[in-house]
Amino acid sequence: FVSLREDNNALRQFMIHYKPPPSTAAGGGIQNVMLMEWERLTDELILANAETMNIPPEMAFKHRVTCEGLSKKHSVTGQYYCPHLTALACAGVSSPNHPDAIRSCVDERRGRLSLDGMHWCESTTGPRTAGAVACLIQCATTADAT
Repeated sequence: FVSLREDNNALRQFMIHYKPPPSTAAGGGIQNVMLMEWERLTDELILANAETMNIPPEMAFKHRVTCEGLSKKHSVTGQYYCPHLTALACAGVSSPNHPDAIRSCVDERRGRLSLDGMHWCESTTGPRTAGAVACLIQCATTADAT
């Protein structure tokens, strides 16, 4: 996660320090820059799910599902993208039976945030979150235009 967080921080710094070109420049240039902050939202969702699963906060970004020894029938997509974070890909209130890693989600309960621990679910979290952020961006840019 270190390089991902560094990249995200570089984008935040760019946005904070961005100076729009004069509106008299050819075409006016890009006047507004907004950041869709997925990292912090994802972090909060992982921490909340980890708490529900009794995974200590210091382990929320370390505890993994390994998929070791599982057959394709255990996979929703027919493929595994492992290892992945337990608190992102799994659901339920049962505690994992190992402090660092488990081979599959406890009670086979996959999460609704991310089935593979990498992508947001298309039928639940992903489109709704993207839609909400897009709506906020539209509100902000419409307010700037008036």
